[in-house]
Amino acid sequence: MKKSLTALAVAAAISVPAIASADASWYGRAHVSGEMWKDQEAAVVGASQRANSIGIKGAVDTNLMDFKAVYKLEAGMVLNDTSGLVKQRDTFVGLSSKSLGTVRAGVMGSPWKGTTKAVDSMFTTSFEGRGGLKLTSGLADGTGAGKGRAIDSIMYTTPNIAGLKANAMMTFVDGAANNMAFNAVYKMKGITAFFDYLSKGDGATDKDGKASAGTAMKFGGKYSMSGIHIALQHEIDGGAMTGKSDDNTKAVTFINAGYTMGATMFGLSYGMTSESAKDAKNDHAAWAVYAKHKLDKKAMIYAGYGAASGGDNSAYAGDGTNVLAGGLSIKF
Repeated sequence: MKKSLTALAVAAAISVPAIASADASWYGRAHVSGEMWKDQEAAVVGASQRANSIGIKGAVDTNLMDFKAVYKLEAGMVLNDTSGLVKQRDTFVGLSSKSLGTVRAGVMGSPWKGTTKAVDSMFTTSFEGRGGLKLTSGLADGTGAGKGRAIDSIMYTTPNIAGLKANAMMTFVDGAANNMAFNAVYKMKGITAFFDYLSKGDGATDKDGKASAGTAMKFGGKYSMSGIHIALQHEIDGGAMTGKSDDNTKAVTFINAGYTMGATMFGLSYGMTSESAKDAKNDHAAWAVYAKHKLDKKAMIYAGYGAASGGDNSAYAGDGTNVLAGGLSIKF
């Protein structure tokens, strides 16, 4: 029995690299940051919300026209304690054609999250817009219907046509109307522009269990030239952010700018949330300044400072909140 187990272990060790070299590749990310928030002790943070992950992805040729069968299996990790593998992340299967586009089914990042990532040069770090300073809305964060990582979903992505690509997603939720999301993204050298729309059906809940039905829209883009970039997105709530489908109560504006000199980028992010007149006391603003340096193509360090003002709603970073942080991120 012992010899059989040993033989099985050896066979597995040999076969896994062979599989990866055939049609699949292993990948992952390890990121740990040191963060000191106002009124809190300094802490080392390595939670899965910082995108620590390990996964396998690939494509297999089929006999159906030019389609390939594509797949991804990904797990999130915690690096600052012994929790280990903590939850499932993007996990899907699909069919992809250069001429007809790609269809995927399973758990995957939403179209809304994809465009937020495109305008945020510090995405998945301590200074990302969707992080503790609340520079953007929560629609690019969390897991569930109308959240950053959609579950029980089907998404179609069109082929790239003269720089234009579109995504359409349907999320199926028990006991709730189906949730839909759509975006169109245009890219050419140095320029990105996009428009997003999503609809969350009655019965959908946010990550805190709060009913959250309605719609939301956003538009924005990014311009880069000679080491300088500036990006902007404006999110308009029709109930999907607040759960108030009968009252357009919120608008969130996010600006990101930076200058890259060699391997180092110096940047600034600013976010402003405007409530309706009756909730004007919850208006919120926050900013962050930072620098990140590429140690290699897949490794970088960063440090910065950020602060928030206004907003007495628990959904925001409170008035006077500030953070001093730095981190190291390595991809493989």
